[in-house]
Amino acid sequence: MNRFLLKLIIFITPILLLMVGLEIALRSLPNDYKTKWKGLEEKEETLENLVLGSSHAFNGIRPALLGDNSYSMAYYSQNLYYDCMIFEKKERKI
Repeated sequence: MNRFLLKLIIFITPILLLMVGLEIALRSLPNDYKTKWKGLEEKEETLENLVLGSSHAFNGIRPALLGDNSYSMAYYSQNLYYDCMIFEKKERKI
């Protein structure tokens, strides 16, 4: 039994190390959400209108037509939980 566990640990260790390394590498890559968040932080001082929602708001509402002080944090498949978290985090600063 001890030999089996030792061989199992030796077999699983490189796989786990590879998975952890890939996770760390993927977190450092820029994505759309990080880009949108940086844009929100840049416009935070002058922001008057914040658009939140799913793909319907993402595709259907153009913040540029609402005025220069508008920004959209809407994104595909974004649920209400994340919209509420963004709103609560930014409402104090707007």
